[in-house]
Amino acid sequence: MKIAKRVFFLVVGLIAVIAIGFYLFLQIREVRSRNVLVHGQSQSIVKIAVDRILWDIARNAITHPGYYRQEGKTPARPGASMRLDEAVVIPANLYFFSTESDTLTFYAMLQVRDEQVLKVSLQYHLGIDSSAFAHDKGYWYVSSENKRFSFVGNDKEVLMAVNLDRLDKIERLRDMWHYRSKMMKPIKEMEGFDFGKEKADIVYYDRWNKNTATADFGQGKIISTADIALDLIHLTDKPQARVLPVGNVLNFYCHADLKPLFEKYRHTLSNYNIPIDTLKQYYGGYMDIQWKQGGVLQQDTVVAYDYDDSFELIPKKEVREEAVPNLILTLRMSPHLSAYLPQKIFYVFHQARKEDLIGLSTAAQFENSYAFEDTGQAFHMVYNRDASVMKYLGWIPCIDRIQSWKTCGKRAAEKRTEFKSELTMADPHIHALAQLITD
Repeated sequence: MKIAKRVFFLVVGLIAVIAIGFYLFLQIREVRSRNVLVHGQSQSIVKIAVDRILWDIARNAITHPGYYRQEGKTPARPGASMRLDEAVVIPANLYFFSTESDTLTFYAMLQVRDEQVLKVSLQYHLGIDSSAFAHDKGYWYVSSENKRFSFVGNDKEVLMAVNLDRLDKIERLRDMWHYRSKMMKPIKEMEGFDFGKEKADIVYYDRWNKNTATADFGQGKIISTADIALDLIHLTDKPQARVLPVGNVLNFYCHADLKPLFEKYRHTLSNYNIPIDTLKQYYGGYMDIQWKQGGVLQQDTVVAYDYDDSFELIPKKEVREEAVPNLILTLRMSPHLSAYLPQKIFYVFHQARKEDLIGLSTAAQFENSYAFEDTGQAFHMVYNRDASVMKYLGWIPCIDRIQSWKTCGKRAAEKRTEFKSELTMADPHIHALAQLITD
């Protein structure tokens, strides 16, 4: 009995020592990550809590080992089996920054662990070969073919850019590399970025516009929030919305002033012969979209030309049927604007008017009489997975792994909006990020 007690206390003691050691290890990494370098004039910074995310995935893997076990897989190319931490030093918190002059590009500075491993890994993940690397005095640089990712580095550091507008930013990156000793400063010395307030997996701060956003990856869910200034969409503070059928694949409504948005995309709308000034004056500030289950068959007449026996061109009409999604777009606007709306955009839309509401549907006959009610949300979207979604949008990455998605938005202050979103994954037991990145 005494031996059993000794063994028990010994095991408990070992577990306690390991737990304390692991906790101290994480705390040391947390402190060190505060020295990660960012641009001193950063407008916005994204913090990715790497250790927090990996710890959650590890705990999930312990309870669901079968999902994470990968057996019999061999890398098709060199670099496929290399882990990122073999090439660079991954801090507890990774920081991406953007500057006022380049808000659509996010940069990050990392320490290099093994330069050769990093280059081979970049070749694999960017789909390039060694000839894509260019060299200058003491450093190398490379970009992906679509210009989305760019890197400048040497055997000690690497500066990377993630480019949302796909413009070539390699020269901008090289310039930042040359002056990094003057431009960069530790994140702990940056003013206007208080990441301690938000305990989330991903936190975004824009210190000039005071915009914030967070995302948390949970077991089968992703919860996100945002508090942002919107210049193009001004949500009303007294929202109303129609009560749409809950069985739809997608329900969306927006009760807002969209005049700035119409002006922003004046050229695009004019391509469809939509009079922007008239639309701005008579649009009633409300719209909703329904995607109903099932599909619709639309007929289209195509005119082709062929030669007759006399070798003269003659027109031939061919009626084609096309399966399209069952969509209904409803707009509150002056009835006379219906004459300006195009009949065909992506699909043929049939019109139906009732008082100040104009309905556009891909189906020739459709029900669209739903009552308005007061609601606390001026922006609302609910999506539920359906076979028709995979038929028309199956090309979107990871859409087959999303079970449902709900997003709500309301006016918080003048030109400011609060959003809350919950995305439910197909497997409710597995960590959401693991489901998104697993092949």
